[in-house]
Formats: sequence, C-alpha cells, structure tokens
Amino acid sequence: MRPSGLCVLLLGGAVEALGAEDALADVLRADGVVAVEPARLSYRAQGRLPAELADALATLQARRLLRVLPATPAAVVVTEPLQYPLARGLLAVVDGCELWYARGERPPGVSARMLRRLAALEEQASRRAALTFPRDGDTAPLWERLRDLGVDIRVSARGASRSAP
Repeated sequence: MRPSGLCVLLLGGAVEALGAEDALADVLRADGVVAVEPARLSYRAQGRLPAELADALATLQARRLLRVLPATPAAVVVTEPLQYPLARGLLAVVDGCELWYARGERPPGVSARMLRRLAALEEQASRRAALTFPRDGDTAPLWERLRDLGVDIRVSARGASRSAP
C-alpha cells in the first residue's frame, strides 16, 4: 500500500519545545506527520470565548488548515482539551479521519469556569478518540497505527523538523 494519509499534531506551543522523551517528538520524525503550532489567538484565549463562538472560530480555522496541508489527514492528534474544537472541525469534513488524544497536564492557575470547560472538552475528546496515550510512553503502538492508516512512516533528513505552513 502506498502511503497517502497524513497525521496532524496540534501542538500547544512551538515544535522546538517538545522534549526528547515526548512521544510526539518521536512520531514527528516520520515524513507523513506534520506539526501545527497554535494560531495567533491561543487555545487558552479561545477557551475564554463563549463555546458557540469558539466552535465557530475553530470551524473556520479547520477549513483554512485543510487548504494548506500537503495531504488529507488520516489522524489528528490533540495534546490538550482546548484543541478539541479545532480537531472536531477537521473530523467533520474529513471522512475516516481518526482523533488521537495525547493526555497532558492541565494548565495551572485557571478559573473554576475554565476548569469546567476543560473537563467537558477532555471528556468529549476522550470519548471520541480512537487512540489515547501518554506523551511519555512507548511509541511503538503509535508507529503501528500510523502504518495501518497509510501514513508515510519513513524517516528522512527532512522528517525531523517539519511543521505545517
């Protein structure tokens, strides 16, 4: 089977901030995996918007992101609950795309309202995720699932530090 899918990692910060022990840094080496850094309006800022407005904004961002990706996503990886609306927007328009949830730590110093929002989004992401994994765990199952989805798992010189435009 010729690889044709893409795995999109939605990051909460810069690619350079990924630690060497992070599972996402490991799979990002694959040619068929791209990282998407946050938009100018951060996920946390979007989380403070009313849910309907945040969802509408995420839908627009998803459409814009799809136009610049080099291939059709086979999997979208969220690394924090506030990314779920963007992932949901991608999943709504890409048939057969899987959601993966890389559980992380909740941000410190958030309001009670934000904690409720995070809990609701985390539950939604967990329920919809085809794959949930810790960011410091074994990456062999991730590589296997990438291969099953038709994502190019070859590691070339350019595969180590790519992000989506």
